[in-house]
Amino acid sequence: MTFPDADDAARVRAFLRDSRARLIDDIRHLVMIESPSDSLEALGELHAYLVHWVGERLGHDLDVQHQRGQDAPTATSWTIAASGGTRASRGTRPFVALLGHYDTVWPLGTTRSWPFAVDGDQLTGPGSYDMKVGLVQMVWLVAALRHARLPHPAIRLVMSGDEEVGSVSSRSFLERQSTGADAVLVFEGAIGEAVKTARKGIGRFVIDVVGVEAHAGVEPEKGASAIHELGALIPRVLAIERAEAGTSVNIGVVGGGSRVNVTTARVRLELEARIRGSAEAPESRPN
Repeated sequence: MTFPDADDAARVRAFLRDSRARLIDDIRHLVMIESPSDSLEALGELHAYLVHWVGERLGHDLDVQHQRGQDAPTATSWTIAASGGTRASRGTRPFVALLGHYDTVWPLGTTRSWPFAVDGDQLTGPGSYDMKVGLVQMVWLVAALRHARLPHPAIRLVMSGDEEVGSVSSRSFLERQSTGADAVLVFEGAIGEAVKTARKGIGRFVIDVVGVEAHAGVEPEKGASAIHELGALIPRVLAIERAEAGTSVNIGVVGGGSRVNVTTARVRLELEARIRGSAEAPESRPN
C-alpha cells in the first residue's frame, strides 16, 4: 500500500470542505438524540439511528455484527472492504479498527437547556465532545478515503453504548472485534489539538455499611450508627489515592439514614478509582 501524496490529501480536504454542512448536520442529529448511559430506551433510539445513518453514508454492503444484551445497550461493528476488494467479512485481514461509543454522561432533558449550537468554528451540545463528533469523524473518514479513491485496508467501525459506565457489557465484543487488527484507533477527543493515545483504567465500587437502628435519645446504647462507621472508613478509602502515580479516588454518592433522632441502620457509598497502570491496582500493592 502506498502513502497518499499532496494531491491525494488535497482531494480529501476538498471533499470534507464541500461536505461541511452535511457533516455538521450529522453531528447535530447525534447530539439531539440524547443517549445517557442509564437509559436503555434512549440508547436504543440512538443505536437504531446509527445503524441507518452508517448505511446511508457508507452503503449497505457492509459486514455488520451486533452484540445485543437483555439489560445492556447494543454494540455494533461495520467492516468495510479494502479498496478494490469485495464485500468484507469478520475474518478479513489485514484491517484497522476504529472505536467509539455513543453513550454520554448527560441526563435526559439536557438538550432543552443546552441544545446543539454552532458559533463560528466551534460547536457545542451535550455529548458532542465525548464523543459524538468522534463517531461522525470515523464515518466521514471512510467516506473521504472512498471519494478520493485512496488505497486502504479493510476498516472496521466499532461502536458501543456503555463506555461511560465501564464497558461492562461491551468489553468482550470490543476485544473480539479488535483482535488481529493492524491498528486500533480510538476517536475520543483530546484537549486542544492533541491526540488521545491512552485512557486510565477504572474500577467502580459499592460499600454497604450495616448498623443497628435505635432511638438516639431514649436508648442510644442499643444503637450502632452505620453513618458513624462510614465516617471512620472514608479516610481509609481515600488513602488509596496516589496523585503522583496518577491514581485518583472519587466518592461520588453517599446515601442512608431515616431520621435525625434514629441511629442509622444502613448506609451506602459509591466510588470510582482510576489508575494509570495495572501495578497501581489496589490488589497489586503491598499492604
